[in-house]
Amino acid sequence: MLLDDKDCTSWIEHDNSYGMYGDADAEHAAEAGEAHYVTGIMASMKYSGSAQPGTVKLYDGTSSAGTVIAIYAIQGHAPSYAGNSLAITFPHPIQITTGNAVTVTITPDSTSNNTAMDAVIMGFTLKA
Repeated sequence: MLLDDKDCTSWIEHDNSYGMYGDADAEHAAEAGEAHYVTGIMASMKYSGSAQPGTVKLYDGTSSAGTVIAIYAIQGHAPSYAGNSLAITFPHPIQITTGNAVTVTITPDSTSNNTAMDAVIMGFTLKA
């Protein structure tokens, strides 16, 4: 089956966090009766102090009420905001529960340094 613009809508969501203690949470909102499919995620993390790792999580739902369906590690580098990035494209889109949001978050493992994080999630939604 081939899809066309009448059947689905593609989307890209982005969020960033700069400073201390923040997470980056990119979310595509829930749509009643419709299913989201994730085709890829991207994450970057930079520190101004010593290098620290972080965690990237993909949720079926929101980061506060969803189910974690994938976890990745990312290593932030230092000094002077030299950074590291993670880019994953899924060869088969990941289907999210019908009616749920989909979220990707980046969380630093330490809040002792200033961080700069960017989270991107991309995919499409099949129309009911």
